[in-house]
Amino acid sequence: MFKLLFTALLLSYASWQDVKTREIEEKVWLVMGIAGVATTAYDAFMAKDAHIFLNMVLVAAGAAILMVLLYKLGLFGFADAEALVALSTLYPFWQGMIMPFPLSIFNNAVLITAFLPLGIFIRNLATRPDFSGVHDRIYKKIMLLFLGYRIPLTSLDENTFPLIWGGKVRLFVPLEYDFSEYLKKAEEEGLREVWVTPGIPFILSITGGFFLAYFWGDAILKLVFLLLR
Repeated sequence: MFKLLFTALLLSYASWQDVKTREIEEKVWLVMGIAGVATTAYDAFMAKDAHIFLNMVLVAAGAAILMVLLYKLGLFGFADAEALVALSTLYPFWQGMIMPFPLSIFNNAVLITAFLPLGIFIRNLATRPDFSGVHDRIYKKIMLLFLGYRIPLTSLDENTFPLIWGGKVRLFVPLEYDFSEYLKKAEEEGLREVWVTPGIPFILSITGGFFLAYFWGDAILKLVFLLLR
């Protein structure tokens, strides 16, 4: 129970930091990693079974290789990779799972992230979307319904990312853009509202994926087994 509370505290703190500042202190993952190595070493010593520690090393190394690869391909943030590697030291395997626990966390996180556009779409339908000021193809307008929503221009800040640039839909928004310059141009164009994407940090999905894996298991794996019955 202590390990669960410890992990929940660090993940919650990291999520809060990422939402507020878009950065996570390195010491969060360092503390988690050191604690993971220490507790796993203690478990191996008490059980007099070196395989417990060896399994942790192998799983952490495998997680590191996979996450760095995803990071290099631009599919993953570096802090997200660090989080899963640190988690692999605390939980190499869990409750008889047939695959490493970090991979189950990752699978759950991907699934959670995949449901976010559906929630945004339902929200947009309920509020009757307005495409005024958007001069682009119909399929891009449809994509807007899944990826963003309209807010008053006065509510725009550095933690939300505009999807409309010069009347055109821009689906891939840089995390760092000139906020003041964008606001100035939007005001010159007479915009009162703007389509934005919340830019939800993946660490929130990792946190949700951890709890889902801890209490229920690998959601994607369970769905696959269910379909194969």
